[in-house]
Amino acid sequence: MDIAAIYLVAALGAGGLAMAVKLPPLVGFLVAGFGLNAAGVEEMPGLQTLADLGVTLLLFGIGLKLDLRSLVKPRVWATAVAHMGFSVLIGLAALLAITPLGFTLVAETDLGDLAIVALALSFSSTVFVIKILDERGDNQTLYGRIAIGVLIMQDIVAAVVLTVSKGKVPSPWALALVLVVPGVWLVGKAWDRITSVELAALFGLTMALVPGYVLFELVGLKGDLGALLLGALLAGHRRAAELSRMLFTGKEVLLIAFFVSIGLTGTPTWEAFGIAALLNLLIPVKIVAFFGLLWAVAAAVPYCGTDGTLAGQLLRVRAHRRDRRRRDRCAGRGMGRRARARRGDQLPRVGGAQPALAGRRGMAQPHPSPAAG
Repeated sequence: MDIAAIYLVAALGAGGLAMAVKLPPLVGFLVAGFGLNAAGVEEMPGLQTLADLGVTLLLFGIGLKLDLRSLVKPRVWATAVAHMGFSVLIGLAALLAITPLGFTLVAETDLGDLAIVALALSFSSTVFVIKILDERGDNQTLYGRIAIGVLIMQDIVAAVVLTVSKGKVPSPWALALVLVVPGVWLVGKAWDRITSVELAALFGLTMALVPGYVLFELVGLKGDLGALLLGALLAGHRRAAELSRMLFTGKEVLLIAFFVSIGLTGTPTWEAFGIAALLNLLIPVKIVAFFGLLWAVAAAVPYCGTDGTLAGQLLRVRAHRRDRRRRDRCAGRGMGRRARARRGDQLPRVGGAQPALAGRRGMAQPHPSPAAG
């Protein structure tokens, strides 16, 4: 318990300091991990298990909100694949360019390993991005769905690359995972009969870990991707959103262990900071590349089954909003004229005469002069 108390205090303090300087708390959790590692504090027992559990629940919850059909749309897979190819080229070029600067970590690495590092530089942090989207409530926006789709494609490519690089081939039993699809239908029927909140939360935890994580790991596939896939298969259930909300708090707490565990992997050296600072210059290039690829795919590929493209759809929406604002302004001016007309009708008579604004359309109306006494 003493080790757990040290970890809790360090994570809470570093997370609070990060918030004080307007940074996400997870940056503070990373710093807490680095600080604990530098101070020589031993790793808390079970920390890695808690971290894996948090990532698994995070991806399972995303799957509960995911439409698998979005992954086969060109704006997702074409953008992800093209951007990864471009990023590998510029990342490898950047690593080769800084080799003569005397960085030992780069100079002692062969070309094949540098290519793996360049591929890693093309990936984004799925956990970090999805957590930010969760905090902003942007998971179901257009850009949020596209971002999540690209992240999933990156994870799939990463799983394939890790499998090939390690020489580890999935078990032939992996083909039997297709039975999960009809099994989900039976699970949904059992889910309908669960009325207890506690039992429903336990059901979600079991689905994420057993048929999701453990079953995929047993056949040589990534367990967290299995949890994501199982969540996506359950996304059509009427209680999927309710289950996602139930698991939210537990997932948030467990993800603290994930970020702290990353910091415990080692304290960065000054050389590592220098390499990272130079590679950070690639971030604007990657942003421009993402924007250009998304716009190119949107301009070329039909969207939502219509004859138009996504770019055309966006332009039409923009024109529709502009026309609506114009109509609202015209309606506002019309209401203003009618209000002025009504005020004119209510002005008191002076000497038996009505003011010129008494007309319904704001035009002067002739009135007879008062009769002589």
